[in-house]
Amino acid sequence: MAQEQLGARLDNYMGLEQAWLNPALPAIQPTTVSIHLAGIGVYGSNNYGYIKNANVFSFGNETSVVTHKSLEGQNPPPKTLVSDLYDKSKKTYVKLNATLSGPSVLLKINQQHSLGVFLNFRAAFSLTKIPVNLGYHAYNRHPYNEAFTLTPFGAAGAIWHESGIHYGYSFENSDWTFALGVNLKYNRLSESVFFSLNQSLPYTKLNKDSIYIEQPDVHFAFTTPNIDQFNWSELDQFKPKFNFYGKGFSTDLGFVMQKSTSQGYQYRLGVSLLDFGVSKIKQARYHNSSPIPREITIDFVDLKNTNTIQELESKLSKIAFKDSTASLKGSSFSLGMPAAISIQGDYQIAPNYFLGGVIVQPIRLFPHQIERSTTFAIQPRYERRFFSFSMPILLSEWQSVRMGVAARLGFLSIGTDDVGSFLVKKDFTGSDVYLHLGFNITNWRKQKNKWGHHKKSKLGCFDF
Repeated sequence: MAQEQLGARLDNYMGLEQAWLNPALPAIQPTTVSIHLAGIGVYGSNNYGYIKNANVFSFGNETSVVTHKSLEGQNPPPKTLVSDLYDKSKKTYVKLNATLSGPSVLLKINQQHSLGVFLNFRAAFSLTKIPVNLGYHAYNRHPYNEAFTLTPFGAAGAIWHESGIHYGYSFENSDWTFALGVNLKYNRLSESVFFSLNQSLPYTKLNKDSIYIEQPDVHFAFTTPNIDQFNWSELDQFKPKFNFYGKGFSTDLGFVMQKSTSQGYQYRLGVSLLDFGVSKIKQARYHNSSPIPREITIDFVDLKNTNTIQELESKLSKIAFKDSTASLKGSSFSLGMPAAISIQGDYQIAPNYFLGGVIVQPIRLFPHQIERSTTFAIQPRYERRFFSFSMPILLSEWQSVRMGVAARLGFLSIGTDDVGSFLVKKDFTGSDVYLHLGFNITNWRKQKNKWGHHKKSKLGCFDF
């Protein structure tokens, strides 16, 4: 999905954009200088709920959305979309991601070294392994006073700014070219949050407004400067301010090997570790319900009669510990970045025609961590210096198959990994799109061909 932006990140003329999939790839790009001016990518996907018979263009200025339940069997009015929730027998997820790419510069030195600097703004949220029993339909079907078990699940999200440097190194051995690369990133976090149910939880519905749970092991935390200004009774006065409340470091590491030919390369294989790192958030509240050596009853009517988050926190703590502050364990917490392992392959079928493949698998390295999307993709691609076109076919979260399309023409690169969400009206569960502006320069004075392999001397000049 747009989190991976495959149309841009398998393209050999996209500068540092390739480094977000594998930081070794820029070291073997055919360009001398690549300048990225700006870019944006937005992605959302879930299998918990959907909008009926809709695509991206269904959401106009005058369009409203109502729930299926609220219609009570009636047809929806004009310019109204209907939302509903799936009735599934498997765990569900919600994942959101947005990236605003600032300026970046990539330089190739002696066709062996790549150096780069970059600046990005990112936001991500993941809610994963939602228990089947928490599905809307399954929950409502379950009878009162009959216990069931909630399996562990969690959520995490953050808005952050990352700046950093890139370095890559390539070397040749006979007909093979090898490359190593690293991105070092300094992250400054704005809003951050996590929630986790760490152990299975026996759960009983007593009536529509109250539940009974046994020894819950729940952890949650969030940044406070903006949330402490929030009041349900004064929503029109809520004016959030943007600031940074946490910081940390993360890195991407990559390795690539390719079989080189006079046409560039016949095939290449790569592996990378992405977004490995953790950040420390201060100006926050961290709550922990463990251990609660007893059963508790929660009355939702009482919880609904609150206007501020602090009041809600105090009520929950008092229910759990009979003390309004006992659940508060600290004023800071740590949050892991959306780490993943990725494997890439690319094969040149004929000059300028390629078939690429990518696997991105999230890995959990920290107790509280944003979870990346899982992607398996195959991408046929036509590529030249000033033009490329590709149509990736993706298996997302090992569940849904989607088709994308991407093109690059001169300065502009645009694409989506779910073209059906724009063209076909169906159950709408999410979409993505990305756009980039940038250019590259090739210095033909070097006595090597465009892929860094030796050729006869030829007088040339900078190409734009």
